[in-house]
Amino acid sequence: MKRKLPALLLAALLLVSLSMTALAADTPTNGAYNVKAESGYTLTPDGTADGGFYANASAFTLSCPAGTSGEQTLVLLLAGENSVPTAENLQYIDQQASDGSSISFTLKPKELTAGTSYSVYLSTTSKAVTRVASFQYGEKPAYTLGDVNNDGKINSTDALLVLQYAVNTVSLDSAQQMAADVNRDGKINSTDALLILQYAVNIIKTFD
Repeated sequence: MKRKLPALLLAALLLVSLSMTALAADTPTNGAYNVKAESGYTLTPDGTADGGFYANASAFTLSCPAGTSGEQTLVLLLAGENSVPTAENLQYIDQQASDGSSISFTLKPKELTAGTSYSVYLSTTSKAVTRVASFQYGEKPAYTLGDVNNDGKINSTDALLVLQYAVNTVSLDSAQQMAADVNRDGKINSTDALLILQYAVNIIKTFD
């Protein structure tokens, strides 16, 4: 019996170890993606970059254009689509006085929830509250609409790839094709390229 106890203990420890490994393997890696900022602003997640996905992002650096010296700048990070801050959607708030140079904020959300979109709003002494950046949080998507080359940006390069694919001068893999069909009509053509360009210059905010 005494000889059996160490063997049983070893088996139990091995079982626990295997169970913990399986649980770790099943735990999804969440992060930030679809990170977008208005002209003059940049929003940089602190997570490990993988194309346009930032694994385990927990803080975001917002860089703003230079303001008038002494002017106060207020920044808000809100969860969801409601632009009015509430106790439920307010994730971060901060304020700085400009010294005439560019301003930088480190946004530290109190809680990031998978499947949720987040928006950054900014207001100054002379400027009303305006959305200046946004991102989504969750598991890495198989693709991001509009980001055909999967570099984390949606711009004219993606639109050009769509046009080249439409006239059979380049090939796209299945994920790229899904990213290229931004109006989701089952076709990849100049209409998709135009929508991507409009998104890139903020004429449209989404592809919905």
